[in-house]
Amino acid sequence: MSRRDDAAALLRSLPLLADLPGDEIDNLAALSEPFAVAAGEVLFEEGDPAEAVFVIGSGELESIKRLPGDRALTTARLGPGTALGEMAMIAGVPRVATARAVEATSGIAVDAHAVQQLLGGANPGARELIFRVGQEALHVLRSVVERTASELDQDHRASQAMRELTPADGEVTPIRPGPNEADYLSTILLFDRFSRDQLSELFDDMPRLAAPRGTELVAEGERPDALLFVLRGAVESTVHHGRAAARVRLSGPGRIVTHLGVLDDGPCPYDCRARERVILLEAPVERLLELRERDDAAWRLFRLGVYQDAVDAIVQADRPLARMAAAGEAAPAPGDR
Repeated sequence: MSRRDDAAALLRSLPLLADLPGDEIDNLAALSEPFAVAAGEVLFEEGDPAEAVFVIGSGELESIKRLPGDRALTTARLGPGTALGEMAMIAGVPRVATARAVEATSGIAVDAHAVQQLLGGANPGARELIFRVGQEALHVLRSVVERTASELDQDHRASQAMRELTPADGEVTPIRPGPNEADYLSTILLFDRFSRDQLSELFDDMPRLAAPRGTELVAEGERPDALLFVLRGAVESTVHHGRAAARVRLSGPGRIVTHLGVLDDGPCPYDCRARERVILLEAPVERLLELRERDDAAWRLFRLGVYQDAVDAIVQADRPLARMAAAGEAAPAPGDR
């Protein structure tokens, strides 16, 4: 077999790529390069740009998180048939951990541009791949949040000092979009990828909501019926145990509040409150069902943006666990994906 055939066979072995059309697999294989690292050698460092997805053919890598005081923590070990870095790539975030070879390890590195082109494609395989990567991101996000809550259960010293938010006297109220909203949306995260026509098509009929500082938007354990996009202000997502608390995300303009409980099968695992007066855009579940069915350019951008934001949420949610680990109180968090 040729090197390209070997690369294609390795890619086909990944559950993530199962049922992807053969020509797409072949295109990825053609744009891949072999990699090999000796035992103890670093493949990439935490903070490096995500320029490739690595697929392990043989050997073993360990994922290592930096801790304060020049310490490090091994968070995962990855063997043959494992892909490394696909979530970091779709979100355009730096590597969240260092990858180092436990033993001599080899495989293929798939170029970032090739993967991003595939994800942006109009074929059913691309749509399914985005969905699979997105669902894996949601699974990791829930795992990180639940692990943080578990550590609070076990030791209140793991709590993060939180600014008290006085419960609001007001409530969430519907509002009309401002006269220059489209101009503003084109300047903030997630929305800035759309044309004016696409903004109108996707969001004109979605409700806008306003809430004063301290308003509880979603209670821990609820099943929200809509994604909430922050347009102005900020929302704090916090896990609690008694008087102990840890913030797992601070969502500003262009960020999403309620991935968990809407896009996966469980309840929302954290409390969401307005940290200041907020303006929100509400995307009902019935509209989100179109994420997997429609395949025009606007919906492809929307679908990818939602899952990219979930990966950013993982990066934020991982920080309390890293602090706990530094204090010797937490078990390892999930490694670089």
